[in-house]
Amino acid sequence: MAWLLRFKEMLVKRARKKEATSSTSEMETKDLTVSELRKAESVILRHVQQVAFSEVKAILSAERCKSKKTLKGSGHSIYKLNPALKNDLIVVGGRLTRAKMIEDAKHQIILPYKSRVTDLIIEESHSNVGHMGQESVLSTLRERFWVVKGRSAVRRVIKRCLDCQRRKCQPGEQLMSDLPKERITPD
Repeated sequence: MAWLLRFKEMLVKRARKKEATSSTSEMETKDLTVSELRKAESVILRHVQQVAFSEVKAILSAERCKSKKTLKGSGHSIYKLNPALKNDLIVVGGRLTRAKMIEDAKHQIILPYKSRVTDLIIEESHSNVGHMGQESVLSTLRERFWVVKGRSAVRRVIKRCLDCQRRKCQPGEQLMSDLPKERITPD
């Protein structure tokens, strides 16, 4: 996504300059910067939230107030999280605004229960903690993201992990064969 956004910027610059030929300095491929990667991540997360929480996003952007009643009336379960818009992303609200913590830990980004992006984020967190259990994955995940029905989502993703399945499988048991005739006949 970061490469596509860089390419889009290049095309926009070229359209503004109205150059018919491309210069070699624009077409050089450099390594991606951290800001480009963060921008790509936020674009992906905005899209996921727009698909999953389009009504909530519309309510939050239209009203500019923290009215739980409006969200509760819309029927979404995330009203309990006191959601707020921050940089066009739906984040968990709360009373930690003055806490001396990392901003991502104070107001986690809300992700839907069933989404490919959510599953990929959970898989990454699961591999980063060394294929530990559900609670460890959920704990590291909640440092930055809040997944709706988080425990169920983590359990669903961990169940599909092939490394964990291999570690948990029982070794095969071998049946003993029958004794030979010579050993069971009396002399």
